[in-house]
Amino acid sequence: MAHAVPLNLKKEFTRAFEVAKLNPRMMKKLAKSRKGTKMATRFVFLAAVAGALGSVVFPLEYEEVVYKPTFVQALVNVGVAFSLILLSFYVIHFIAKAFFHGEGSFRSFFQVVGYGYVIGLLYFFPILTFVVWVWTAVVLEKALVEVKKLSHEQAIVTLLLLFGLYVLL
Repeated sequence: MAHAVPLNLKKEFTRAFEVAKLNPRMMKKLAKSRKGTKMATRFVFLAAVAGALGSVVFPLEYEEVVYKPTFVQALVNVGVAFSLILLSFYVIHFIAKAFFHGEGSFRSFFQVVGYGYVIGLLYFFPILTFVVWVWTAVVLEKALVEVKKLSHEQAIVTLLLLFGLYVLL
C-alpha cells in the first residue's frame, strides 16, 4: 500500500514563486516532474477562490452599481473561474501544438503554468486584476518558450490567438 507523501507548503510555494519570477531552470524542472500536477491544480483553484473572496470582501463599484456576490454566487464564480483557467491553459497547449509543433505534453505545460498561477492569489485584491493578467501573460509566454520550445514570436501569437478566441466568443 502506497503512503501519502506529506505536503511541504514552503517548498511548493518557493517553486511557484520561482516560476512566477520566470526562472527557466525551475520551469524545466517542473515540466519534467511526475508529481506536480496536483499542486499545480491547487494553485489554480486557490487563485479562483482568492478572486471570489476578493469580490465579496472588496465589492466592485462602478458609478452607482455595486457588485457584491452572495455566498452561492461566489461559489459559482470559483467553479467558473477554475474551469475557464484550465480550459485556457489547454487551448494554449493545443494552439502551440497544432500551429507551431510545440513540444511536450499538456501535463508538463500545465505543471509549469499552474505553479506560475500562484500570482492569481493577488486576485483577492480586485484593484490588482490587470497586473495579474499582464504578469500571467508574461509567465505563459515564458512557459511556451521554455516548455513548448516555441520562439518568442510564436508564443506571443499563441497568446494573441487565445485572446482572439475570447473576443469572438
